[in-house]
Amino acid sequence: MAQWYWRRVSRIRAQAFDRPDDVDIGDSLCRLFDLTDGSRRDATNTIELYHTRVAQSRFSAIQRNAAVTRDFKRTIPKPIVVVAHVNRQPARALIDTGSLADFVSLTLVEQLRLERVMLEKPLTIQLAVQGSRSKVNFGVKVRFQYQGTDYTRYFDVINLQNYDMILGTPFLYQHRVMVGLNSPRVVLGSKEPLEMRGAQVSVLELRATEVYEEGLEQVRECLRELAQPLCSQAGATALPLLRALNHSIPLIDEGKIYPWRPSKCPEALRPLWIEKKNSYLKSGRWEFTTARNTCPMLLILKPGTPTRLRVVVDL
Repeated sequence: MAQWYWRRVSRIRAQAFDRPDDVDIGDSLCRLFDLTDGSRRDATNTIELYHTRVAQSRFSAIQRNAAVTRDFKRTIPKPIVVVAHVNRQPARALIDTGSLADFVSLTLVEQLRLERVMLEKPLTIQLAVQGSRSKVNFGVKVRFQYQGTDYTRYFDVINLQNYDMILGTPFLYQHRVMVGLNSPRVVLGSKEPLEMRGAQVSVLELRATEVYEEGLEQVRECLRELAQPLCSQAGATALPLLRALNHSIPLIDEGKIYPWRPSKCPEALRPLWIEKKNSYLKSGRWEFTTARNTCPMLLILKPGTPTRLRVVVDL
């Protein structure tokens, strides 16, 4: 029903815009909605007002608004855009005093078929807007020419929208560039790129860690040598000074008798048990005492190699 209704209304509107003067759109709408004579006059007046067929005395002017709301006007200076040459081809370069690197557009790299070098670790580009980030995965070395300079320069490859290149603070610093907006001017103080050093130069380091398998065993051996005094066998070291085993664990119910069962050691672990028992008795960690109610010990094999024995109290 709704589709039929809008098709009829669209057909009537189309006839209204291209109809001759003797065609009355009010008749068509009244036949569509079965209007009475009284409501016919109201509908006809509404249609005439909708198609702006009104007397000029009623309205002084008719305003047509755009579909997209526009902001208030503001006056801004144009950015400094220069024409530099990359491999003897012209490119639009933006002079950006807030960029910490020099960039080239991925489109320009593909058009000039420049040889890209993949970075071992992608660099994160943090923009001034919070949450806006991009990635640098490639870099290129090109023949750069501008205002008499002619040398090989490195650029990071990113997706640029309106420019072919961005000349940032590294370029401005190395060439002692003076930039003016009123009137627009770019003056190079040095045609040769200078070394970046001084109080105004900072080092930007990549916070990334990578483990190389070929040098991992050498690092392990170095750590073993450093930790050798701290990782001696229990039998080879005495108890620390003033650290005798003089503490006690009080029982909740001293009259309770626990079911006695002897500790059992597997035959394959018996040599390890004898060695550990002798070393612990020698160092004073264990002592022979008489007691009628004791907790048995568990003799557990430690995982890994070499074969080791773990002795714990069965609670």
